[in-house]
Amino acid sequence: MEILNENQGIQFNEDYYFEKNDILNLIRLQKQLLIEENIVCDLNECANIWQRHSNDLSASWLFFPENDQSILNQIKTSSYFTNFREYSEE
Repeated sequence: MEILNENQGIQFNEDYYFEKNDILNLIRLQKQLLIEENIVCDLNECANIWQRHSNDLSASWLFFPENDQSILNQIKTSSYFTNFREYSEE
């Protein structure tokens, strides 16, 4: 368990610092992976997936789509996408 710091954020590991809104978006990704793909990921794996997707499009960190059902489709449209397991690895 972690508690957000005074800036309403948290350092996940040495690579990731997330604000509350970022964490909520990762939870949305986590939820859609379970619903649509029967995949259970932790938040670090979700962060890796979204970071890899963002990097594929030469972005540092893309905004999440407003519609939860379009999150996975957006990731899958990347020409570099292989599978969620590979994307979840650092």
